[in-house]
Amino acid sequence: AMGAAIREIRLGSFMTQTQLEARSGVDQSVISRLERGRPVGLRWQRLAAVLAALGVVRIDFEHNLVRQGGLGPSSVEELWSLSRRRSA
Repeated sequence: AMGAAIREIRLGSFMTQTQLEARSGVDQSVISRLERGRPVGLRWQRLAAVLAALGVVRIDFEHNLVRQGGLGPSSVEELWSLSRRRSA
């Protein structure tokens, strides 16, 4: 669910996984597994580096990613509601 939101923000920024790797310092294969919802064993610091590289400024209690000057909260909320319906 969060991985799908991260992927949507990355694609909305016209950024490849390789470019996100360069900006965040997190390996591209880890980013790929994260986006696909695969287990990655990611430390909070590395997740924070990915989110910062994407311009995410906060995660609210509903796990919505809010990006400064880019993808708005309503778009992320829509992603989360879709993922919740699929997992239910």
